[in-house]
Amino acid sequence: MGGSIECECNTLGPDGYADLTLKFVRSLIVEFLGEVYDGDVIPLTITGELTDGTPFEGTDCVVILGGPPPVATASTPVLNSNYPNPFNPVTQISFSLPAVCDVKLQVFNVMGQLVATLAEGSYEAGVHSVSWDGSNVASGVYLYRLQAADFVDAKKMILLK
Repeated sequence: MGGSIECECNTLGPDGYADLTLKFVRSLIVEFLGEVYDGDVIPLTITGELTDGTPFEGTDCVVILGGPPPVATASTPVLNSNYPNPFNPVTQISFSLPAVCDVKLQVFNVMGQLVATLAEGSYEAGVHSVSWDGSNVASGVYLYRLQAADFVDAKKMILLK
């Protein structure tokens, strides 16, 4: 990441404005936000002043890219944030397991209806990643839930077509 802050315009985001890629020294991000992981989405309030002196303030979401993925502790599985999020039409969902266990990773719509089962069965300890292709479903918010032994966690993702 280097020692400087860089900005680079890329594609238009869902709000119609150009998204920015900001690169920061990882230790500074951790110092201010706590530990962050690849794929984390963090809302931040941004304040500043334009070159003409006009003040601005706004809130936007920051997606953490790079850095170590969270790993399971000696006794706890981890369900990571999907990436990218929002996505169109494919996203990656990863999880880590501390030991061999039965896993079920499912996607639900906001009505609680099962949309897809992405993983089911016995998985080895370690980090696992699966893809979900939302080509055959409508744009919107979806929930994905990991059940691994006695552990259950869910996160939301947004499909924008």
